[in-house]
Amino acid sequence: MEVSQRLMTSLRKGFLKERRVLVDFMDEYAEVMNKYTQTEVYNGFARGHTGLSITYGFGLRDRLWLEDGVYCFDEEERGKVRRRG
Repeated sequence: MEVSQRLMTSLRKGFLKERRVLVDFMDEYAEVMNKYTQTEVYNGFARGHTGLSITYGFGLRDRLWLEDGVYCFDEEERGKVRRRG
C-alpha cells in the first residue's frame, strides 16, 4: 500500500497545483493502479461523467470531480466526507 500512497500524494499535489485533468493520463493512471495496487480506480471523465473515484477498500474512497469549472477533491471514509477543495 506504500506505493499507492506515494502515487496518491503526487497526484493530489498535481491536481491542486494545475487545476486540470488530462483524460489520457487519467486512463493510464486508472489502468496502472487497477493492475498493480490494491485499489480500484474508475475514470468517469473518459466516459463523459464529471468525476474520478479511487476505492482503497471497504468504506474508504477518494473522489475528484469537476464543479463549475473547478476540480474538487474529497476523501470519504465510512460514509463521512472530508472536504479538501
